[in-house]
Amino acid sequence: MFSNIQGFMADDFGKATVQIDRLKRVYFSDPANRLSLKKGDEIVSQGKYNDSLFLVLSGHVLGKCCIESTEKQDPSDRCFEMFRGGVGTFVGVHSFFSEPYLSFFTVEALDDVEVAFLKRDSAPIEKEKYGSLQEQFIPMISNELVLRNFHLLEKSIDNESALNRLHRSELNASLGQLAAGLAHELNNAIGVISRKTDFIAEALDRIIESKITEAHDLFHLGENYNAMISSETIRERTRLFEKKKNLSHMAAKVLARLVETEEDLKKLDKKVLDDFENLSRYWELGHDVRDIRLAAKHAADIVKSVRTLGGSNFTRSEGLSIHETLSRAISLLKPNLHDIKLEVDLESAEKMPLIYGDMTELVQIWVNIIKNSCDAMEAAETKDPKVTIRCSHTKTHVFVHITDNGPGISDGNADKIFQMDFTTKKNGLSFGLGLGLAIVQRIVDSYGGEIILASRPQNTTFNIKLPVENHYGND
Repeated sequence: MFSNIQGFMADDFGKATVQIDRLKRVYFSDPANRLSLKKGDEIVSQGKYNDSLFLVLSGHVLGKCCIESTEKQDPSDRCFEMFRGGVGTFVGVHSFFSEPYLSFFTVEALDDVEVAFLKRDSAPIEKEKYGSLQEQFIPMISNELVLRNFHLLEKSIDNESALNRLHRSELNASLGQLAAGLAHELNNAIGVISRKTDFIAEALDRIIESKITEAHDLFHLGENYNAMISSETIRERTRLFEKKKNLSHMAAKVLARLVETEEDLKKLDKKVLDDFENLSRYWELGHDVRDIRLAAKHAADIVKSVRTLGGSNFTRSEGLSIHETLSRAISLLKPNLHDIKLEVDLESAEKMPLIYGDMTELVQIWVNIIKNSCDAMEAAETKDPKVTIRCSHTKTHVFVHITDNGPGISDGNADKIFQMDFTTKKNGLSFGLGLGLAIVQRIVDSYGGEIILASRPQNTTFNIKLPVENHYGND
């Protein structure tokens, strides 16, 4: 990150560089004042007296500070890297100029090193023009302090990154353990739901076919309904059919999903249309069966994908449609939408390139984010709540942008929402386990993707970036 710092110093502090070059030339050019060291040799030792200032002429050195352990069971010292240097690095700066002339660090040779040295009792050269020895070396002291401060900054950033990676690793391990436990408990229950749903669906099909023949087709249409239509379009058609066909709101809403135009309306069986107020419930019954099956399958897929949280054995494949994953997520979320307006840019979703991935994983991402948006807006009693989904892409990545007009996420919570066990939910059916967005982060990371939050009141957007085609993630 700061590899060009010496060039930076030379550009902006040219005068100091000229002065330092003079010091090297005047005080460190005597061949008699040189030492050769082997790898591992110490040039100065922490806490030891030092009366020399060293200049590295070849090789590389490491400065470290060691702290005695306070733990009785751990007698070893803990050593911290303070700086690294090569040709042109000064060693022993502090102990050379400051009483009691004890070294703060141990500086050792990382390979074979040659150094030139200056003794403390050396007389200043051209004192009348440049001042005392200390005065002449002030530019060098300042330069070394700047370089070492930048090195410590680099180390601090590296340590912070390492801690973040460790935290993420611990999170993944915890998620894996928790998911394994949940999977074990839920697997049998989900199997029962799935089998009984199939049994009930078959029984209903036989009963309706034999008793209410005209409703049979509506039941199957409900079972197979998979269109992704914006909630605003459904509302517009519903209002139209309420007036035009004198239907109740629920019956008009079913008709709004079945037909798009007047021509589509004419294609419906006249007997069905004449009694649509009563027969529409069979379409809803079929659609309810379809939703139960879909939810059971999704739950079963989540149980099977426990290995996703453990970080291995993915079931991803090529040719996954972002449009299809969004469609399935929205179907699962319909019971949670209530009065929330959902706007999906279908054109942008359909134009998205296919990616390498797993349906269940992607559906989990969209469901968790949209569900959180809905819960937040409901809790805040947001006026005219709305969730907007749009997509974009480049040659290498796809982007899904999910925006709501809810209360926003405070700066204090923005850094915590992806942590396991963090939740702002307190009541209701959303138990607030604090797992949703942690799982989202885990899945996105495993794809080598990125999730970025931008939030302010009335405008919160989750931007999800995922690789296309041959980019198979980083796990």
